[in-house]
Amino acid sequence: MAFSKRATAGPMPRPGIFSLLYRYMKEQNSGNECAANFCACFSALFLIMILRLSRFLLIFLHILAHICRSPVAAFSSIFVLNRFQQSDLSLSDSATVTQTGALCLTNCHHSTNPAIKGHAFYPSILQFKKSPFARTTQSFSTHFVFEIKLEFQEPGGHGFSFVVSPSTNFSDATGGPYLGLFNESNNGNPTNHIFAVEFDTVQEVDLDEIDGNHVGINVNGVNSSVFESAAYYIDYGKMEVVVLDSLTPIQAWIEYDGQMKQLNVTIAPFSHPLKPNRSLISYP
Repeated sequence: MAFSKRATAGPMPRPGIFSLLYRYMKEQNSGNECAANFCACFSALFLIMILRLSRFLLIFLHILAHICRSPVAAFSSIFVLNRFQQSDLSLSDSATVTQTGALCLTNCHHSTNPAIKGHAFYPSILQFKKSPFARTTQSFSTHFVFEIKLEFQEPGGHGFSFVVSPSTNFSDATGGPYLGLFNESNNGNPTNHIFAVEFDTVQEVDLDEIDGNHVGINVNGVNSSVFESAAYYIDYGKMEVVVLDSLTPIQAWIEYDGQMKQLNVTIAPFSHPLKPNRSLISYP
């Protein structure tokens, strides 16, 4: 598999999620550090998939975005996307919307490129703070369904990410373990101001990853601040494994509590009728 590799080994220091999430756009927005492109629930629907000779098919995406659920909320915004033909998404690289209305991120045309990347942004930019000096950021939640399809029997690429970014330009990013977000020179750079939840289908030993089927929270680089093997909680606290590239629809919930300053990530099979009562990841 022809993926690029990291030049450094071992985890890099990470700022907290709260200090990162809304410290964007000061340079890009004339001093307004409250605005940013937020993927998949606010201002940017940004799911990235890099698969080797494989395909990511988002067969149904239900985005329910609650911005500002806290009492100090300055505004509220909710949107739902069930099909993408009329969504005006900003697509780049291999990403495309299929005739059925699905968002396909990689290898939609059966490319032989060994490290494909695809990006999809919701076009709007939203404000995350009441003012540049506000100490409390806005809460949010999103729920979506995805499916990863391998077109060949051999393993695919490194999965996809739900991303918060100050920019929609990732032309310098590379595939493989960099997830289409970073490259060898900027991986771990605190000026990236990028937050991601990765759904990873390849184990990178030099990243100390737990396995090739995990969910992680990344800040400014591909070294996860925390990760867990993909699974969901069932009755009596037992866990059931979820295989991310199993060719079956999988649900994901990503929720940030602005007052508690806590991020929760939950997954479950689409066939599971209810959201699990316990999150897979709660950070910090």
